[in-house]
Amino acid sequence: MAFLHATTAAAVGARQWFGTRPSTCDTGRRRRSAPSTTNARAAPLSSDEGSSDDVIESVLQRVENSINNIADTLLKPLQENNGVLSRQWEKVRCNYILRPRTKAAKGVVHFVGGAFLGSAPHIVYQDVLETICEEGGYVIVATAYDLSFDYVGLVEGICSNWEAVESELAAEYGALPVVGLGHSAGCVFLALGNCLFADALPRTKNVFMSFNNRRAESAIPLYAQVVQPLAALYERAEQQWLGHLLSSAEQWSMECEEKVLQSRLSPRALRTTVAPTARELGAIGQQVAPLLRETASSRREFYPPPEDVRAAISQLYAVRETVLISFENDTLDDSDELETAIATAQQQVQRVRVRGTHLTPTGVRSPLPSPPTRAALTARLARAITPNGS
Repeated sequence: MAFLHATTAAAVGARQWFGTRPSTCDTGRRRRSAPSTTNARAAPLSSDEGSSDDVIESVLQRVENSINNIADTLLKPLQENNGVLSRQWEKVRCNYILRPRTKAAKGVVHFVGGAFLGSAPHIVYQDVLETICEEGGYVIVATAYDLSFDYVGLVEGICSNWEAVESELAAEYGALPVVGLGHSAGCVFLALGNCLFADALPRTKNVFMSFNNRRAESAIPLYAQVVQPLAALYERAEQQWLGHLLSSAEQWSMECEEKVLQSRLSPRALRTTVAPTARELGAIGQQVAPLLRETASSRREFYPPPEDVRAAISQLYAVRETVLISFENDTLDDSDELETAIATAQQQVQRVRVRGTHLTPTGVRSPLPSPPTRAALTARLARAITPNGS
């Protein structure tokens, strides 16, 4: 409870810090509990875009196709492997924990994944995380989260979930170094956690892959195709469609599980591994509904916005050592601005560039060797998370 009181007080302080700073946006107002939506309003639907029925059907179809593509991509290696997850993950609250089986633990890696995909980190990032655990001897704590426009509240939740396992791990392993590992938006959340809740997230080191700190339209998949059309519908007082949209993600989760159950895998594999995996992958789609609720209530931009995140890191970031990993073919990487912000905070920062794309860290394990780019990334990560390694 002491932690909860401390983080709540810190969250209030964080909002005050962002609220009392002069906003770098051109709204002419100081930032309070939510960002201005002046520059984030959706364009109204034109008369030639069809009826409301046509628009809503188009929106739903786009989301469903995207979720199905994600599920198919991630589940294919499981099907090739007869549905057997290679390791046993333990779930504690929103954390997925993996312990090394054959080596004494060298440390703890606290992982937070990217937007949407971070809701099932033990599946989406399975190959990389399990390799670090098995070959490096690190305990993995992968904290799942649902994306929200309120970054302060989201980060507070990540800190609270981490605290739920921190004391247990300390009792089991003793005092081990804790390394933060993030991908894409997960880097933002870990960095903000270190700035705003430093006592809750003390870190020996941070390793950030493909730091992504952008406005919603650039950071959220399908923002233009889904969020903006919904906002336009809602602004035209057609709220009857909102309930239909908000209930769809739940249905997609069940359909995802049913789809796997109808495959040709063995019944045992289906019961013990693949069906639960499909159910957990459904969490990716279920994040759509809360985001739509926030959008419908006129919250359409992240709080704090990217420029305020940079300012917070420049002034408050206190992790002594940070390694930034960028990929050669990644148009979503903002590591340059993070490097500048960390250097401004007078902390050590190192850059590493490897082959690959923004999605190279993602992928489940299969009987086949890992793709060369992911294998190279994992080898680089093993060095990066080691104290004084890069």
